[in-house]
Amino acid sequence: MPSHLHWLFRPLSEWSAGFPDDDRTPRQRIVYSVNRFTATRCNRVLGVTGPFWQKEPYDHWVRDVNELERIIRYIEENPVKAGLAHTAEHWPFSSAWARKVTGAEWGTPLVKNLSRSES
Repeated sequence: MPSHLHWLFRPLSEWSAGFPDDDRTPRQRIVYSVNRFTATRCNRVLGVTGPFWQKEPYDHWVRDVNELERIIRYIEENPVKAGLAHTAEHWPFSSAWARKVTGAEWGTPLVKNLSRSES
């Protein structure tokens, strides 16, 4: 998406277990890291400095399978609604595209190192 990012993740418990006890949750650590890295890179490309992302992301806790599926479909359909792709499967930065390329069934984990050149 040109103006924002949608992503869905679950921190691995093995990864989260190694952190010291402080006020930050695994989600907060991940969001901070991604925001810092991407803001630095985007500002460098744009030739600017300063804040890049809004202060607080809109986040949502997934409570059950139905909600998980609703959120995934919302994220996958977002580029279609924005007029960037004809179908969710045509947006090469989405899980819908990855399922199409790999033949993965809905609900199965996606390949971690899927090359974008397979489109």
